[in-house]
Amino acid sequence: MCCEGLSGCVLAPDVFNTEMDWALGRTVSRAMNGAVIGTGSLTDFDYADDVALLAVLISLLQSKLEILFQEAAPLGLQVYWAKTKIQ
Repeated sequence: MCCEGLSGCVLAPDVFNTEMDWALGRTVSRAMNGAVIGTGSLTDFDYADDVALLAVLISLLQSKLEILFQEAAPLGLQVYWAKTKIQ
């Protein structure tokens, strides 16, 4: 069975998650930072098509967002800047 495009295809969630995991993995490896909790470090949370990147300084977070943008672009994924929030 072949899907014309992936919209509405049963394979779409798996394909998206595989690409997103790859992009996030490369982002985290290039921008080694996160939030330290106890003896561990958290770098990101992701659910479906939402991602929360963690950093201790705003400058580190900005560079991490730029790296994610660069890593996602070749896969056809884009950061939707209008919905991007920094807290």
